[in-house]
Amino acid sequence: MLYDRPYMKATPPKSQNLGVLPWLLISLIVVFMMQNLVRIFLGTGIYNAAVIDFFVLSSDAVRAGKVWTLLTYAFLHDTGNILHILGNMLGLFFVGRMVVRIFGERAVLEVFLVSTLTGGLLALLVHINDSSVILGASGALMGLLALFCLARPDEEVTLLLYFIFPITLKPKWILWGSIGISTLGLLFQEIPGSNPVAHSAHLGGILGGYLYFMLISKGKTLRSVAPKVRFKTTTATPPPNPKKPKVSYSVNFSNKEKLKGEVDRILDKINSKGFGALTQQERETLDKARDILKK
Repeated sequence: MLYDRPYMKATPPKSQNLGVLPWLLISLIVVFMMQNLVRIFLGTGIYNAAVIDFFVLSSDAVRAGKVWTLLTYAFLHDTGNILHILGNMLGLFFVGRMVVRIFGERAVLEVFLVSTLTGGLLALLVHINDSSVILGASGALMGLLALFCLARPDEEVTLLLYFIFPITLKPKWILWGSIGISTLGLLFQEIPGSNPVAHSAHLGGILGGYLYFMLISKGKTLRSVAPKVRFKTTTATPPPNPKKPKVSYSVNFSNKEKLKGEVDRILDKINSKGFGALTQQERETLDKARDILKK
């Protein structure tokens, strides 16, 4: 039948893909598992040379030209402290869902990357004269938290202190509290070297979330402010197309075998080029053939 052709059949619904947030969480789990496998089966020496030296952020790595570590450090976590990755993943899950609800999936990825970069830059500035290493997604998490708190400053949220005691707070106070804790930690713990927590990366992440919020508040996007590179190109004038001789078009509607062959040719043309590529004569032929071949 004419309508049994593939192009006439309904397209099955596509399966719904995972969003950005689940993929981020999955990538953190996969990288953490690979870290542990390399360390356990290949030894600490190879782990440090293949993973730490190449993907963890430090002033030595950046001086050596490994600028990609300004982003890759966020996907690695301390293999000796399972709470490091669990805490970041729980935070990304809960805060990321709120960001998705307000700004959509794309904002989660953009803020994650922007806050990772700003967090890494500030941490690098603080540790420019030492060999400290920075790793973990805490800076990116703080950027997402800042974005949510700035967007919904007075929308009360309930937190579970130590996962037991419920506390209801306004996001603006959560943000100010995070800034205060990170600032005190930077001045009295991180800079003196008494605590390994990278409070500088947390503050840098908050800065990234703030910059992103200010950007979208002005109706702009990352694409609109990204530098545009223009290339000077020259185009040659193509030669004029030779005129194609007109071909007369006729179909023998009395011969069903030839008519079926012509219908197949037209349907194949639809499949390859679309219905709009048909000439007026071909469309009329298709309409007439439909009535004839139904008999």
